[in-house]
Amino acid sequence: MRLFSLQFLFLQENSLHVLPEELFPTFRLLRRLDVRRNKLTCIPANIGDHQCLEVLLLQDNQISTLPPHLGKEFEFDVREQNLKLLHSSNFKIGGIY
Repeated sequence: MRLFSLQFLFLQENSLHVLPEELFPTFRLLRRLDVRRNKLTCIPANIGDHQCLEVLLLQDNQISTLPPHLGKEFEFDVREQNLKLLHSSNFKIGGIY
């Protein structure tokens, strides 16, 4: 089963360690991704190429850096992170919480 038209994906509390690079090209219409309370240490760099993503919830993971360029403006939540590096190119994003 192909889910090309998927717009909302809720993966919170699944002990995920990685998000596959294929996630964003596969779900081209994805608007909201919730990966709160997992064990992610990074997010794929190609997330910046995603055209429809509006909300990315990363709260309570183990992410220490974000990709240098996250692309178009969208809202993302990085509370409860141990961020060590936030690139200046990310400051044009709509909302950082």
